[in-house]
Order: sequence, then structure tokens, then C-alpha cells
Amino acid sequence: MAKPKAKKQKLPFVPIPKVHRVQEIPAHERDPSPPPRYEEPACCTSTLVLFFFMILITFSSFLIYNFWPVRVQCTKAETVLHKSCIEKIERIKAILDTTIPDFSATPIGRDVAKKCQEMDDCLYAIECRSLKLNDSLPDRCAIYQFFETDFKKCRERMEKMIDLPVCVTKFLSTTGPIECDVLQEHVECYKEHVSLICDDESSLFHFWLRRHIDDYAQIIQCQLEY
Repeated sequence: MAKPKAKKQKLPFVPIPKVHRVQEIPAHERDPSPPPRYEEPACCTSTLVLFFFMILITFSSFLIYNFWPVRVQCTKAETVLHKSCIEKIERIKAILDTTIPDFSATPIGRDVAKKCQEMDDCLYAIECRSLKLNDSLPDRCAIYQFFETDFKKCRERMEKMIDLPVCVTKFLSTTGPIECDVLQEHVECYKEHVSLICDDESSLFHFWLRRHIDDYAQIIQCQLEY
């Protein structure tokens, strides 16, 4: 007697999910440029620049300290000379604090300018770094030296000229310190015309004249209005 056939179990139908295939970009639409490169954060770049800068400063300091021609060791002669320089500086400071510069050539102005130059020569003769490190000419020395050198030459040139602007004529005829109200009235005329007459190609006279007129105004406590 034949055995009955086993019934096949019918499995439930499970639909296969649809998979969206990524299509390849056509060749004519592809971007020929290379992919973007990785860039370091800005903070890292700044740190590297700062580190390099510190190394450069350290190396420069080493070269200056070891190969700069100014000597560190001080001789006894330099120590004595330095003491003499300091005494001259203190004496000239007392004179500068009680004297007003003068645009016209005066014996006092010439004497002060001469003493300032002597101090400058005195300090220049000292090569020892530790002695001359904190010493310098008083600030007012510059204006006296300017009046007795470059400005003196300019004044001599203007005195030989004719048809000068009125402000320059009054300026040349003034003896002694210029009053504040006169300076306020003619300061731009001074700066413009005197510079135009006496300036050279380097324009240094123009620069120093303007600067020292402002310095002069501060010394006489004159508030200039521009």
C-alpha cells in the first residue's frame, strides 16, 4: 500500500524591499577638480607662527649679545668718564629747565647747544654697554641743536631774500622768545613758508621744523589750535 505524499508547507510571502541603485554620474557631468584638501585649524597655524617668532627673537638676542661690538666689561677709565658725563648731564638739565629756546641766534642758545653736543660726544666715547644703557641726552637738547645748526642756516638764507611773506618778515625781526598769541596767529605760516624756503630734497628740515615748533609751544605752555 503506497504511503500518502507529505503536504508541502506553504511559506508566507515576504516582499523583497526595493533597493534604489545609486547611478553613476555621467563622465561629462563629473567635476574635474580634486577633492578638497584638509586644512589645519587656524589656531594651530597661529601657534606655529608664534613659536617661530619666539625662536627668531631668541636667536637675534643671542647674536646681539655675543657679537655686538659694544663691550660688556667696563674699564676704570670708562667709569671715570661716565661719571663726568653724568655730571655734565645734570648741569645741563638744570639749565634747560630754566631756559626758553630762542629761534633767533643768541649766546645762551649757542652755549646750550654746545654743552649738549659735548654731552653727546662724551656718551659716544663710552663703549661699555652697562654704563651707557640708561643714559641719554635731555629731550630739549634737540631743539637747541636744531636752532643752532639747520635753522641757523635757513635763517641766514631768508635774511638775504626779498619779498618774503609778512609772517616770515615778522618772524625774522623777532628777538627773544616768541609770545604764545603770536605763535598761534602765524604757526601755519611759519610751517608752510619757512619749510618751503629752506627744505631740501630729503624733507628733513620740513619734518624737524614742524616738530620743534610744536615742542617750543609745549615749553612755553602754549596750546596751539589746528
